Amino acid sequence: MISHMFEGGAFAKDIEARAAYVQRKSNLAAIRPDIRPMSPGVVYEDDRIKVTANTVDHIPEEISKCYGLRIETDDPEIAFSGDTTPQPNMIELARDVDLLIHEATFPEEAIAFRPLHDPCNNATATRISIC
Repeated sequence: MISHMFEGGAFAKDIEARAAYVQRKSNLAAIRPDIRPMSPGVVYEDDRIKVTANTVDHIPEEISKCYGLRIETDDPEIAFSGDTTPQPNMIELARDVDLLIHEATFPEEAIAFRPLHDPCNNATATRISIC
């Protein structure tokens, strides 16, 4: 499904650069991500961490499903999402966590446009934080 991304693909130059280091040549497998199909629910769990995913509203699902994550450990609990709108799945993932990371990156030229059309502006973020 994603083999075209690595050697001979999108990450070919990155892999080539990393392989140039003698100490990395014998361990190139370490740079390959562990890709697994994902669906809502627990996506990873071991004796130290539990990761739960659920869909979030970002782009049309027919293009790609997008997920928010809840990461639970013995100490901090973290929720992570890219830019999404306030919706029940993300609110539930973030409920009672210690840290919510709500990442949204866009180019400088979009700054003037973004406040007019941002689905999750400061007022929205405040509403989510008190849910």
